[in-house]
Order: sequence, then structure tokens, then C-alpha cells
Amino acid sequence: MRWGRVPFWAKDIKVGFSNINAKSEGIEGKPAFREAFQRRRCLVPVDNFYEWKKVAAGKQPYAIALADQHLMALAGLWENWRSPAGEWVRSHTLPSARFMTIGPSFANVIQFYGQRKALALSVSSNPLHRNPQYEPVLNPDAAIRSGSIQYLVFDSYSASRSPVFAKRMMSYVNKFRGVAVFSFREDGPNQPADVVIYEVHP
Repeated sequence: MRWGRVPFWAKDIKVGFSNINAKSEGIEGKPAFREAFQRRRCLVPVDNFYEWKKVAAGKQPYAIALADQHLMALAGLWENWRSPAGEWVRSHTLPSARFMTIGPSFANVIQFYGQRKALALSVSSNPLHRNPQYEPVLNPDAAIRSGSIQYLVFDSYSASRSPVFAKRMMSYVNKFRGVAVFSFREDGPNQPADVVIYEVHP
């Protein structure tokens, strides 16, 4: 399961980033939620959820749970969607393959749809500055050089949100002679690729 509902008709998973939360008022008339509201409602059992608080050093995640630590339920909508990148990863790489993405959102795509381990370059090594569910890449250079990471993933959504880390990602692609083995363009062949997967050769 991943957060951020992607309608079955969507061409790209980026739709899900704006569909994480839905207000109950008017949900039955919104195109992104209308059919799922009618046919695919569910309860999501959780023991806690995270909210972020601004602090002097940035943002800090806080886990919110029931006082007795019992499970609670969130109202949810579910959907089936297939990722072109995930389908390629699952069909063309070994189960032991490891990926590095720019941000955690696309690492989730690789792990859920591609069923491969993926780490995100932008995840902070400081536990106060990251979601506890995300694992940082402590030394990307060493991880690639040792063969622990074999694929680097560029996606336009993460690049637009984290241009510094996108630039670092491409520096690793160039340094380790990355070869594009998969690319996906949502708007046709003459547009820049939304997703590119590079195989690196340290």
C-alpha cells in the first residue's frame, strides 16, 4: 500500500501526490475521487500517523496515537494502478537489485510497484529531519562504487521539488558512466523524459 491515491485512468503516478487527503465535503463530485467514493471505500487500520511541526532546525515529525496505543481506523479510498517504471523494474532487474532515487516518493514507487529495494538521496541522515520510515543513503559514492546500488533513477517531479539533489543525482550518473536503460514520457516522444532509470558502471 502507498499513500496518495492514483486514479486508474491516470498516466502518471504524480497525480497521487496531490491526492493524499480528501475532504468529505463534495468528494462525491470530484473526478479524482468520485468513482472510488461510490465503489471502493475502505477502513485503514493504523497505530499512529505523522504530522510535521516547524522547529528552529526545520521540520520535526510527531507521531500521533491513541493514549492506550490501540489501533484506530482512518476512512480511505483504494485504487488499482500500474506504474510503467515499476512494471519495467519488476520484469528486467534481479530481485536483489537496489536503486537510488532523488526523493522518497519515487523510492516508494520502485519498492511497491517494482518490488525492489530503493533508497532516496534527499533523505536526511539526521533522524530529526526525516520521516522515521525512510532510510538515508549515508555515503552514496561508496554505495555505488561497491556495487551496493546498481541503478539511479531521475524523475521530473522529485527534480522540481529538490533541484539540488537532482543535480547531485546526475553528477553520480556521469561519474559512474550511467547508461539509460528505461525512460518514460507522459506527453509524447518530443518532451523531456518524466522518468529515466540509469544502470551505473563503477
